[in-house]
Amino acid sequence: MKLFLSVGEFLRAQGLQVKYLLAENYRSHLPAELLENCLFIKGTSKDGSTLNGLDQILDSFRFILFGWFYWIRFFLTSKPDLVFFYFMHPTCPILMTLAKIFCPGCRVALGLHEPKMRKAVMSPREKLVGYLRETLQALSLPFCHDVVLFSPYGEKLFRENYSFFKGMVHQTCLVVPQERLPETDRDAVNISNKLYTDGRSRLFSDLISLSSKEMPKLKFRLVTSSNLDQVLQSLQATSSANLEIINPDLLSDEQILQNINRGLVQLFGHNNITQSGVLPLAFMCGTPVLARDLPGFSQFIEHKQNGYLVHPEAPLKEWLDGIRYIVENHQRMSVACRHSYEKWFAPHNLGKYYGWIYQ
Repeated sequence: MKLFLSVGEFLRAQGLQVKYLLAENYRSHLPAELLENCLFIKGTSKDGSTLNGLDQILDSFRFILFGWFYWIRFFLTSKPDLVFFYFMHPTCPILMTLAKIFCPGCRVALGLHEPKMRKAVMSPREKLVGYLRETLQALSLPFCHDVVLFSPYGEKLFRENYSFFKGMVHQTCLVVPQERLPETDRDAVNISNKLYTDGRSRLFSDLISLSSKEMPKLKFRLVTSSNLDQVLQSLQATSSANLEIINPDLLSDEQILQNINRGLVQLFGHNNITQSGVLPLAFMCGTPVLARDLPGFSQFIEHKQNGYLVHPEAPLKEWLDGIRYIVENHQRMSVACRHSYEKWFAPHNLGKYYGWIYQ
């Protein structure tokens, strides 16, 4: 939410009138001073949390059922010059059609965080969601004047797979508002990923088991709002002594940030990623990142500088070597992380990324 609002408020500071179109359940998560600039539509998203995959697609039916009147009223009364869809949502083609009908001169921009996904490493359920998402993207693009990609690798994937698009393509990054965080003891390797896919739960439990023998003082912290019923038993059986689990129903931005800030290492187990919303937070906190050497990570991670990259099929020992290297070089790498944050993700980059809207 903060990333989304930071773009809107930056544009407002440039003299533009900005309004937000949001699901009703986001209302309680917004600052009071922004509410008058928001239009809320009823949906089923629990406690304002971001929906993903099939849940998001099913949720769209309620948006369509309850939202069409609000959408039409919004376009008729607001007469926007630009509608920017920051996230790809199943309702985008419908909203874009309404924009074209009721605001013929309106410019439409679409933000794509995952323009193309590596389905070879996905579960059947994830593949289905991936195909549906890409179909919806293809249906939305003919309505768009602009497409915004949130990483260099995302832009590369888009140009390779959507060559039919004739509008403007803009490459940005996920800008993270600067937070003043207190100095704290860094006491653990942080894991803050979903655990259903990519064999990640097995990787984590085996790595924790190996580290208990080779680096017995090393602690791990698993921070996730995922349902852990399928993996909790194996994780706890591995070694409850050096594993802390934080597993609320809804993980707030503040909880994520606080735990990243007290981590020695931010560990990613993904083997399918275009860009990450957690990585900019890690860099802002000066927390080096350990991840597979995939384009989605290597576009920002410099090996042995602001993080450590392992081969996609690396054995456990290579992961543990990466942790050991970061722990031994933490101070130098932490400074490099902050430099990377300033280069890519700090608010002063907003003008460079979104100047095309107001110039």
